[in-house]
Amino acid sequence: MVSDGKSSLTYNDFNTKMHDLMTTKHQREIVIEFEKVQLIRKRAKTTLGHCERCNAEADFVGIRSAAELFGITAKDLTQFVVNSAVHYANEEFGTAICIPSLLAIMHARHTGNSRTLVGK
Repeated sequence: MVSDGKSSLTYNDFNTKMHDLMTTKHQREIVIEFEKVQLIRKRAKTTLGHCERCNAEADFVGIRSAAELFGITAKDLTQFVVNSAVHYANEEFGTAICIPSLLAIMHARHTGNSRTLVGK
C-alpha cells in the first residue's frame, strides 16, 4: 500500500490513477520551423562610384549581374529596387544598384525592421 498521509491506495489503484492522468485526452499540434542558411559564393563585377543618396563612395553592381547573383529576373529585381527604395543610378551600361543600400534594405527585411511590405 502507498500512503500519502491522507488516504491509502493500493499499487493497483495508484497505477490506475497514474494511467488515467497520463492518458491522452486532447491532441495538440506542434509546428516546428527551421530556417536554413546556405552559403553560396558567386561573383559579379562592381564599379566604385559616388551614391548621391548615400552621399558617399559606394560599390555599384549592374541590375542584370545582381539578378544573376540572386537567381531572379532583372525585371523582378528592378521592381524590388523601386518598391524598396534601394539606391540606384542610371549609367551608360544600364541601371546600377548601390550595394550598401541593397544590403541595408535586405537586412532590414530579414530582421523585421522594414518599413515597406511590398514584395514580401
